[in-house]
Amino acid sequence: MPKGYKRHTSVLVPLAAGAIGVLVLLAIILLLASYGVFQSPVQLSASLENQSVCGGQLTYYVQLTGSGGSGVSGQTSTYVNGVLFEKLSTDQNGRFSSTRDMPLSWCGEQLNLTVVYQGDAFHRNGSSSASMPVRIPTTIQVITPPQAENGTGVQVNITLLDSVRNIPIANRTVVVSNSASYTAVTDAQGDAQADVVFSGTGIELIGASFRGDEFYLPSESGLQSIVVVPESCSDGTAVGDCSPAQTGYYCGAGQQLAFDCSRCGCGQGLVCSNNTCITQEQQTEQLIAGLQKSVVYVEVPGVDSGSGVVIAQKNGQTVILTNDHVINGSSAITDVIITTEDQRTASASDMKVAPDGIDFAVIYVQGTYGEPAMINYSEQESQGADVVAIGSPLGLQNTVTNGIISNFITQSSTNYIQTDAPINHGNSGGGLFLTSDGALIGINSLGYTGTAPGIGFAIDIKELQALPPYDSWSEFIPLSHCDDGTLYGSCSVSLAGYYCSDGNLVPSCLTCGCTASQPFCDQADGACFACGSGSSGYVDANGNNYCCQDGDGHYVDNNGNGFCCSPGYGPWADSDGSGFCCPPGEQGYAGKICQ
Repeated sequence: MPKGYKRHTSVLVPLAAGAIGVLVLLAIILLLASYGVFQSPVQLSASLENQSVCGGQLTYYVQLTGSGGSGVSGQTSTYVNGVLFEKLSTDQNGRFSSTRDMPLSWCGEQLNLTVVYQGDAFHRNGSSSASMPVRIPTTIQVITPPQAENGTGVQVNITLLDSVRNIPIANRTVVVSNSASYTAVTDAQGDAQADVVFSGTGIELIGASFRGDEFYLPSESGLQSIVVVPESCSDGTAVGDCSPAQTGYYCGAGQQLAFDCSRCGCGQGLVCSNNTCITQEQQTEQLIAGLQKSVVYVEVPGVDSGSGVVIAQKNGQTVILTNDHVINGSSAITDVIITTEDQRTASASDMKVAPDGIDFAVIYVQGTYGEPAMINYSEQESQGADVVAIGSPLGLQNTVTNGIISNFITQSSTNYIQTDAPINHGNSGGGLFLTSDGALIGINSLGYTGTAPGIGFAIDIKELQALPPYDSWSEFIPLSHCDDGTLYGSCSVSLAGYYCSDGNLVPSCLTCGCTASQPFCDQADGACFACGSGSSGYVDANGNNYCCQDGDGHYVDNNGNGFCCSPGYGPWADSDGSGFCCPPGEQGYAGKICQ
């Protein structure tokens, strides 16, 4: 030892003893780790795509999570049906996904996937499983004969194949469809047969379908066409068809040709009526001739006349529908005389009037007269439909006028059909008929006598259906005159614009018009009114009369009240809806201010 140095053995000994202690501690820790003392639990989940298809790819997802909820990075082993498939490691978030081609050996099998995590010194083992079938795409084919006979069966052949491996699929139900459905079960070769019966003629389309199951996907075939040949008549016309060679002839049951123009029509320019081909003019003539048998002339001698429509024949009586105002001038029931189209006459044996102020009445006569009109309460009339009005205007029996349905209106709770078919005095009580089928749709009631010709009104026949049965209506009470001597049901000769109704004179300028001294008609209450010289009268939306100087503008404000503006002045509405006028070039503002 060099001079001046001294050995310090007391320091080296403690250092060696400390190192040995550390080694012992590490050995103990490793021993405990080997027994899993420091391992924490993990949660492993594996999931498959919703559907695995044969010949496609398998996609699955794995999530490995520690006890604190954070991802765990580690290696996993994936087994499919107990066979190791692949080994993959999760990323730092504890995830991975894998997409691999599936071998054809998996087709139609239940795929059981298990992912195993072996754990490490700090994490325990974990595993997760998922399963689903590997479904096989299918192809279904249908083979049909090109032609079949109506009412007979044909065999349709179906084949169901695994479209990936082109092998047959046995013991599966397939459906064959045309206008009906038929089922069949495939055999070992994937074939099935269905007997299809046709109940019509022409081209039928046939298709087949397989609805799929747990291991096979559904499929549909293309449509195949079959020409269904019908039975035919002697000229080759198929049963159920019209003959192309003989106009109007139909090939019916028993393969017999018969004339049926309602089915097969007529030649050019002709129409079918009562299974006879006639011209349009002849059809109209026949229609009107038939309708005239339903319309009668109603007369109250020395008082008034009108019309009526035969609606029923029962219990030895004929029932005629007319207007109340046609008969209300009679002094006795037997004063009312009806005359039919063939000039037979009869006196009324009884009369009844409708309730609720509806201008209907029925006349009963003993015996059978005329022919009842066809009433179709479900008929849906429309504007523009052709109509004829039949009645006896001015006593001219069986007069026919034609027109269209112009509008539908409601007045005094009664529904009317407006028409431009002329309706004159004496038409009242007659019928308004559709020219398409001769149905009675209204009872002619009144015509417009003012400045707008071509406006007539008929009470909608549906009003009759809405009323109680006419046998229960009130008995007619004869009334002769109003107090001023006006005949019941007539316009007053002494009081312009008034009508004698129910024994009283009532304003009715729509029916009776007005005079030069009171030229304007209040359509709301039926009264006539006059304006000063150089003025014209109007009725506002509230039914009030008002007059404006000739040349003035006449308007209705937002409250429905009428007002007038001088020439050149413009109408404006105040904030309360009332109207006012402003000079030319100025605008109106709230408070009736013009600027």
